[in-house]
Amino acid sequence: IFGGDFTPESAILQESFDEFNYANGSCFISESFQTKNRDQFLAGNVIRGALAAFKCYAEGKQVAVSLHRSIQEDSVAQTIEISVSNNIQWYQPSLITIDSKSSIFTALRVKTRASGVLKVTVNSTEIWSQSVTLYPFISFEIPKIDFDFKDDDVVNVEFVEE
Repeated sequence: IFGGDFTPESAILQESFDEFNYANGSCFISESFQTKNRDQFLAGNVIRGALAAFKCYAEGKQVAVSLHRSIQEDSVAQTIEISVSNNIQWYQPSLITIDSKSSIFTALRVKTRASGVLKVTVNSTEIWSQSVTLYPFISFEIPKIDFDFKDDDVVNVEFVEE
């Protein structure tokens, strides 16, 4: 499905999901591409605009591995929703898996070039920050944060421009 301005056409999927991530224009997904509805996985251009075919293929392979693991383990991973400030255009994953083995916390993009401080807070307490210059169309990866997340934590990523 193609959309103008390389925007994912996931709007047609909105009614298929329990909760929709309006900040991303897509569904909430974990690093394993699993949605809040544990029976659904998404990858490729449905979760973001125009991605190269080889990247969609690679994500599809990751989904196959995640789906296989999910069926084998027959368990539901505990996840926490990440919320972001309005000046962050896109971020993924948008769900933290509590026992994640991922090397990144989340990757994000902004609409226009800007410098400032990127902060991660949990229950209004800052747990990570870094001075950065962010560019449109280039993802910035926040590295994995060593923190004992709980399923009722409120996690926020905020970019404070200078």
